Amino acid sequence: MNRLPLPLLFVTLLALTSLSPVRAESVGGDSADIELATGARGGRLVIRFTPPLNPVGHSSGGEGRTLSILLHNPRPEEPVGSWSWAPDERHWIEQVQFTASVNGSGGNLVIRFRRTTPTRVLPDPAGGRLSILFGSRAKETAAVAPSTREEARLPSPVPPAEGEFRRVAELMEEARQAMVRKEWSRAIQLYTKVLRMPENPYTRDALEYLGLARERNGQLAHAKAEYRHYLERYPEGEGAGRVRQRLAAILTARKRPKAARGEPPSPSRLRWNSRGSFSQYYRRDQNNFNSDNNEVVTQSALYSDLDLHSRLRTDDYDLGGRVTAGYTNDFLDGGDNSGARVSYLYLEGSDADHRLKLRAGRQNSSSGGVMGRFDGLWGGWRINQRTRLTAVTGLPVRSTEEGSDSERLFLGTSVELSTSDKAWGTTGYLFHQQVAGVTDRQAVGLELRYLRDGRSLFGLLDYDTSFNRLNIFMLFGNWSLPGRTSFHWRYDRRTSPMLTLGNALIGQGDVTMDTFLRSHSEEETRQLALDRTSVTTSGSAGLSRPLTDRFTLSGDLTVTRTTATVTSGGVEGIPATGPDLFLSLQLIGSDLLVDGDSTLLGMRYSDTDSADTLSLSVNSRFPLGRGLRINPRLRLDLRDNRVDDGAQITLSPSVRLDYRFARRQQVEAEVGGEWSNLQLSDAVQDNHMYWFHLGYRLSF
Repeated sequence: MNRLPLPLLFVTLLALTSLSPVRAESVGGDSADIELATGARGGRLVIRFTPPLNPVGHSSGGEGRTLSILLHNPRPEEPVGSWSWAPDERHWIEQVQFTASVNGSGGNLVIRFRRTTPTRVLPDPAGGRLSILFGSRAKETAAVAPSTREEARLPSPVPPAEGEFRRVAELMEEARQAMVRKEWSRAIQLYTKVLRMPENPYTRDALEYLGLARERNGQLAHAKAEYRHYLERYPEGEGAGRVRQRLAAILTARKRPKAARGEPPSPSRLRWNSRGSFSQYYRRDQNNFNSDNNEVVTQSALYSDLDLHSRLRTDDYDLGGRVTAGYTNDFLDGGDNSGARVSYLYLEGSDADHRLKLRAGRQNSSSGGVMGRFDGLWGGWRINQRTRLTAVTGLPVRSTEEGSDSERLFLGTSVELSTSDKAWGTTGYLFHQQVAGVTDRQAVGLELRYLRDGRSLFGLLDYDTSFNRLNIFMLFGNWSLPGRTSFHWRYDRRTSPMLTLGNALIGQGDVTMDTFLRSHSEEETRQLALDRTSVTTSGSAGLSRPLTDRFTLSGDLTVTRTTATVTSGGVEGIPATGPDLFLSLQLIGSDLLVDGDSTLLGMRYSDTDSADTLSLSVNSRFPLGRGLRINPRLRLDLRDNRVDDGAQITLSPSVRLDYRFARRQQVEAEVGGEWSNLQLSDAVQDNHMYWFHLGYRLSF
């Protein structure tokens, strides 16, 4: 059982309290972490998968109400469960839903937007993290995050809006035109009027530009107050870097004369806030094997989860922290799976302009050689607008339930460089990890990013210098073609699992590396690690194109091959597999029956060494009134097994209901089943399963 470090939890809860508006949450029983940051012009959605999932194709033609992303799991022995998530503020995104494949090979991620929205998919070169830019953010050309020291600029033109935000958009555009004409007083009146309206997608920008208008109008005290108000509400907002720079300029200008007269500067004002969510969900799975009328309950559990993000700010520094933890109550006989889960538990701090930043505690990373969750310390120093140095050290986390691996300790350092126009970005790193006093993994690596004018390229090379083996080589490209057609491709070659000395323990039972090294030399252990490690190579390519304003068609082809492992050390080798072929087609429709609905029709065919499988699916979502959403799904799998010449048919229907009865209070319920029929040469097996989950989420 993983117990919460109570002293650190106590400090986090009391000392830090100014929440970033970035919405972050663990979903799917820690299968994924979601972070969402939005503004009037769009935003960024970041999803980190555990285990890492790699995108092999997506449906985006550059714009639409529904984005579908096909994901591949390079570790099918660690299957990822299905999950669904909806943000508290649905100005942009209605729902994020992941449907896992039957055989654990990956799944399909569906993002439903409130309106037709430009999108751009940015995979993480190391795998496991996926970023989706939407709105105007999807049209940005920078390969790295914008600098926190951006020049003050006038607002961009505001496109027309429909429905309830039409009048707000008109006021924002009128205010922008006043700013262009340098009619500062008129702009102040219009932005103030927008801010008196209920919270909407334009509130954040209106607050930023109200401060700018007051600054240009010579009202520095009022401008300072507006900028501080912005940073209190949106410390990680899209314009936070610009606002910090403007505020710093005002404060510097006001402090210099006082310093000349020997007057002490005014004390920094503390600003804090907290925000998060608490949820509880009950899930029950019931199976009947071979229709023997003997029902078996395979899951009956209550999942309770807390997400808390906090931040404390002054004019000189910024402190923050995160707690993402939960507890599972297993109601089955014995309750062996009851226990705590800790996904994130860290403190972080930086100076006011974020040049120096430190984070300590349980965190997650997929860059600089770090491949997942760890307990430790991370630090970054931004030398200038194009260069940043980082260093990291810690203990890898086995799982959120088990805690960190005390046998292993790693240390890494990296340098991040970008061109002046931010189109190109690269990161070089050194990484060293020890286990039981010897080298477990020692790598040098290079990450590459290019993003400009509808074209993107991401790459990663990781080479282990202790084994003299290539761990990862990956390239991912995306091109926007005429007619809103999108072409994407990917080449991926990596060791499976990641090559470390610890791979020698595969198949050796419950033994530690320290114990194993007492009976084996380091050289023998390294050879056994190589024997247990295979190499998986995959390539994929796909196209996506809108057919009409309501329909988008996409298709992807993926081929994978895995080498064999060697029989040695009393462990049987695993035969090679492949080439395995996967073909998928998706037709996405929006606003077909009612305004705001979406439907995905999917077909996926796989030809592998073990079976030929054809999967057909329907996934729809309909709004019923203001707060109720219904999400029916149906999947049919036809499988021909090569091992036993069996033929299997599986039918999986489900329906999900989401009801939001207040702005930050939501109830969810889902019920489903699975019926399968397996025809063997000498027998017939009929199995069925029923499941449901019911729960609520309270946001604060």
